[in-house]
Amino acid sequence: MKVARKLAVLLLVLAITLLGACSNDKSSTNKADNNDTNKNAENENEGTSNEETEPVALKFLFPWGDELFNDRIVPIDEKLSDVTIELINNDTGSTEGIREKIEDLSANNIIPDIMILGSNELMDDYVQEFLEPLDEYATKHNFDLDKLNPALLDTIRSMDKEGRLVSFPNSNDATVLYYNKDIFDKFGIEYPNGKMTWDETIELAKSLTGERDGITYRGLDIRDAGNFPLDQRGINLTDPDTGEVTIANEPAVQQYLNLVENIYKIPGNLPPEDSGGALGDFLNGTVAMTLYSPQFMRWGVGTPEKAESIDFLPAPVWSDQSDVTEPAKSYYHWVINKYSENKDAAFKVLAEYTSQDIQELITNAGQEMTILADDSIKGQFGSELDVYEGKNIQAIFEIPSGTPPEKISKYNQYVKFEINEFINSNKDVNQHIREVAEKAEIEIKNASGNN
Repeated sequence: MKVARKLAVLLLVLAITLLGACSNDKSSTNKADNNDTNKNAENENEGTSNEETEPVALKFLFPWGDELFNDRIVPIDEKLSDVTIELINNDTGSTEGIREKIEDLSANNIIPDIMILGSNELMDDYVQEFLEPLDEYATKHNFDLDKLNPALLDTIRSMDKEGRLVSFPNSNDATVLYYNKDIFDKFGIEYPNGKMTWDETIELAKSLTGERDGITYRGLDIRDAGNFPLDQRGINLTDPDTGEVTIANEPAVQQYLNLVENIYKIPGNLPPEDSGGALGDFLNGTVAMTLYSPQFMRWGVGTPEKAESIDFLPAPVWSDQSDVTEPAKSYYHWVINKYSENKDAAFKVLAEYTSQDIQELITNAGQEMTILADDSIKGQFGSELDVYEGKNIQAIFEIPSGTPPEKISKYNQYVKFEINEFINSNKDVNQHIREVAEKAEIEIKNASGNN
C-alpha cells in the first residue's frame, strides 16, 4: 500500500506538470512584453546565466506566514523582475508534517517550486524523492558556491545519503552563552570575558548560585539548548545505514550526561517545580547564565531597557576540544522541487537569497545569521536594533565550527535524552543511557515501518 501511494502521488505530479506547461507558456507571453527592458540588467546579476529567461510565476511553500514572507521573500521578488513568487502558506508555522502537506498539494493540482524544510525533513526518504540537487544549477548559472559558508555546505552534504548539495541553508544557526550582569553584581563576581571551557563555566556557576535578599538565584541552566554540549562532539547517535542505536558505546554520550549531572548537582541549582524553563527563568532574573541563539536577544529579551543588563559570550567548549564548537548547521533549508517545471527560475530565487543585499537585510535586522563567508556581513548582525547595541557580536563567530560526521544519520532524531526527567530522577548515567536507547529503538522501528 505504501509503495502504491507513492507511485500514485508521483504519477499525479507528472500529470500536473504536463498540464502546467501549457498554461505557463500562455501566461508567460504577456509578462515577457513588459520585461524586455529589464533583461540586460538582470543578466548582470550573480547566480544567473546570460540566457534570456521567460517570466514565470513560482509557488513557494513557506512555513512562517504572511509577515515573514513579506519581510524576506517579497524583497527577492522585487529584485527579480521576470519572476513572481506566490506564497503557499504551510499553516502549521513549522516544517513538521511536510510530507502530508506535499501529498495534499499534489492532490489539489498544486506543485510548489520552492520549499523550506527542516533538517529532519531534509533527510526523510519520502521527501528526498522531491529534492533537486543544486550543484548542476550552480555550474549552469555561474553561481560561486565559495561565497557561501563552506562549513554549512559540508553539513548539508553530510545530511544527504549520496553526499549531494540538495539545499541552500536558511541561516548559520549558532549558540551563545547569555549572562545577566545584575546577578553577577549581586554576588560580587566579575563579568566573564572571552571563551570558557565547560569546567570553568560550572565553577563560575557555583559562585553564582545561592540566596540574596530572599531570592534564590541559580548559576547555570542549559535545558532549553537541546543537546548542545553533545552536538559539539560532532558524532552520530545511531548507525546511518542500519538505524542501530550506538549511544551505549559512545564515550561522548557518557561525558555529556556527566556534564549535565555536574551542572544540576550544584547545591541550589536544580530548577524549582514552578520553573519557567531555562529561558523563562533567565528572563525573570533568577538564572545567571543560559544557552540559546543570538536571535533570542531580539525576540526574547526584546527591549533595550531589559537588554542593558544582558550580554553574551561564545558558548563553552570542551577542554579537550577547545579550538572548535559544534559543526555548522542551519535548522531550515531552501530546496527546489524536482517536479517543478521552473527549476532554473527557482534557482534564481535561491541565488538571490544569497546576494549581499538580501543577506544584509536579514542579518542587520537580527533575523538570521548570514550564510555567506563574508566576515564583514557577519559583524553586522542586529545592527539595526537597539537591543544589540554594545553587545559582543563577535562572540557569535569567535570559535570555528567543528567537523560533522561523514554521513549524518537520519535516525539521530529519535534519540531523546529527556534532560528534565534525568536531572529530577535518581537514575545514574548508565541506567539513563539504557532507557534512552530502548525508547529510541522502538521509535526507529515504528518510523521505519511507516516509510
